[in-house]
Amino acid sequence: MKGAKQHNRSARKRTRRLIETAFAKLKLLGSEQTYARSLVGLQAQIEALVMTNNLAKFGMLQTSN
Repeated sequence: MKGAKQHNRSARKRTRRLIETAFAKLKLLGSEQTYARSLVGLQAQIEALVMTNNLAKFGMLQTSN
C-alpha cells in the first residue's frame, strides 16, 4: 500500500514520544532512587510515585510547607 511505510513511521514516533515522556516524568518523581528488593516492590514504589503525582496534580494532596 502506497504511503503505509510513512504512516507507520509517524505512529512509531508518536508512541516513542509518549513512552519517553512517561519515563521522564517518572525520573522527575524520583524513580531512580528506588531501593526495591523485588519486582513487586519496584512496582509498588512506582505505583506510589504515580499516585502521589496524580493526587498532587488534582489538588487532593496536602503538602506541608
